[in-house]
Amino acid sequence: MPEEPAGTPPGGETPPAGQTPPPGDGYAPPPNTPADFAEWLKSRPEAERTQYDTHTRSLQSGLERERDTNRTLRQEIKNIAAQAQGATKQELDALSEKLAVADQRIDFYRQAVREGVPNVDLAWLAAKEIGAFDKHGAPDFSTLKAQYPELFPARRKPAAQAGAGSDGGAPSSVDMNAFIRKSAGRP
Repeated sequence: MPEEPAGTPPGGETPPAGQTPPPGDGYAPPPNTPADFAEWLKSRPEAERTQYDTHTRSLQSGLERERDTNRTLRQEIKNIAAQAQGATKQELDALSEKLAVADQRIDFYRQAVREGVPNVDLAWLAAKEIGAFDKHGAPDFSTLKAQYPELFPARRKPAAQAGAGSDGGAPSSVDMNAFIRKSAGRP
């Protein structure tokens, strides 16, 4: 007999569109479902984690290349600005400053996501407002958390119980088989 895909109830029937399947028929989420992707990835076998790392390595290296290119361009702009005079020098200085702020913002967004900030744009504005950066321009999230704790909501683990959201209790343990046995006079 061919194996049915995960989540398919015995017999292969699927519930009609718009209806939630009854509990206990293969649709229940697995126990101890991780709260976020990083946690889930840690729980995967080593082979899968290695495959994921291999898949994302090119994206990471591309990001690093872009950063190196931006640093090089910023340095070239500074060198040209040092030789320029008047309005051209001011324009090049302004362009160099814009590029530096863009790099700082990219780094901030990346770290903010790791810190669990749901609204990175608001966090960026708050960090700029209070100057939550170290002398090298790296974001200081401890200062930002102290000033604006509402930007860092506590992670809630979703309820993974079949009755969650209804009356708060678990579904009845009586199922169709128990009902049929009771009607037939069996225990």
